Amino acid sequence: MYKILMIFLTALLTGCVTSTSNKAENEQPAVRLLAPNTLKHNGKIYYLKKQVDLGPVARYVYFSKNESAKNWSSLIEVFFDKDESRTFEERIKLREKSFETSGIKHFNLTEKAPYLYSFVIHSPSEKFNNWQINVAKGKNVENCGFVQYQYSQIMPKSRKLAKMSKVKLIGYLKKYAVDKEMAYLTTQDWDWKCTK
Repeated sequence: MYKILMIFLTALLTGCVTSTSNKAENEQPAVRLLAPNTLKHNGKIYYLKKQVDLGPVARYVYFSKNESAKNWSSLIEVFFDKDESRTFEERIKLREKSFETSGIKHFNLTEKAPYLYSFVIHSPSEKFNNWQINVAKGKNVENCGFVQYQYSQIMPKSRKLAKMSKVKLIGYLKKYAVDKEMAYLTTQDWDWKCTK
């Protein structure tokens, strides 16, 4: 599952980072997202256990109390892109290209101002035996950057899932996992803030 998370992070970074030849243009303001130590999702508490700051982008990973990067069933990731100039349309195009390059077939990116919503359904692979869903909601935060809240859940292979055709299985995961979590995300409005 870590590989799947890295593919999604790569997709996000592809959509967030641009290279320029001018060093002054490349320098980012010293803006930091005020990420909370805990987040609550559908009644479950997640704890900030990993933080990666790559300069123009940062990533905050939240797990439930007894889970970690090596052993988890669900997690929350907050992605922070300090570049406020990229439009949702540009972010959508870059992510679509990255997903297609990575072989991810089941995804959707939708703008519903002022938010960018997305979902990804990851198929099992040789290395990872389970299905995984990611649902996300992002927005531009004034004087801060683009902040995306993403909920990820592992969908273990069960006898019920194993008996379904791939088309039926994708429809099932979409209806009973993705749509459920997306409905939750649409009712939430996280109050993200930054500090310099």
